[in-house]
Amino acid sequence: MKERKFTYQKLILDKELREEFFAYLDRLIQMAVKAGFTEAARIHALNRKRIRDELELFD
Repeated sequence: MKERKFTYQKLILDKELREEFFAYLDRLIQMAVKAGFTEAARIHALNRKRIRDELELFD
């Protein structure tokens, strides 16, 4: 099985990887909005905020 690039533990420990993860997530949200999937984009944005807030506890 292929090792996952983004795991919660890796995001906690590696700030550079964390920023890469959020950049991917931002692009996903933008693509969803552009394609008209506004509800999906909103849900992803809320989850992005939740994850960002949780990870800030480890800074």
